Amino acid sequence: MPPPSSPSSSEHPAETLLDESRALYERGERMQGYKKLERAMKLDDDASLPVRREIRYQAMCCVAAFGDVEMAKQYLREMELLGLPYDVAINDPSLMRMESSALMRNQLKKYASGSEKSFGTVQREVYERTKKTLPGGPGGDAPIVNKGLMELEIDDNTDASVGGIAKRVGGVVLASIGGFTLLFFAGLKLIQESGY
Repeated sequence: MPPPSSPSSSEHPAETLLDESRALYERGERMQGYKKLERAMKLDDDASLPVRREIRYQAMCCVAAFGDVEMAKQYLREMELLGLPYDVAINDPSLMRMESSALMRNQLKKYASGSEKSFGTVQREVYERTKKTLPGGPGGDAPIVNKGLMELEIDDNTDASVGGIAKRVGGVVLASIGGFTLLFFAGLKLIQESGY
């Protein structure tokens, strides 16, 4: 692996932060390295394309080392949008070596190949499928699929206001305190009578 280059006057500030981040990562200071990368991403709009790609790759490596698969997938997606495929980056000896669990590497490999979807993609697909059945949506007056609290059966005489709910919760809390106190003193009396 080539050593990080020393900052020169012609080097872009994002590239300097990239080099510093790699040095920190390779010393085991991954969080500090990741913080440098976050700063580099804020400055890299006019940096060269290879620098922008490597910043995303290193950020993916850092969050993968932390175990954050969703953030790693986000950086992987950004890296690939910038033209650096996952399999090329992982096998490029000039780039930083990813140090993460085998499970993390397998998840990223599956995601990069398109055989696995991110959590956000799955949630968006579920939303798209269910919004068609919501009243007022494209499905018209179709029934709501997930009724949630509307499925609860409430007697007609049950007060559903905030005050009514607060009274019921307060009653349960007071009954719990009273029951605990009663049990505590009954147990204490039994201990005293047994001679302990």
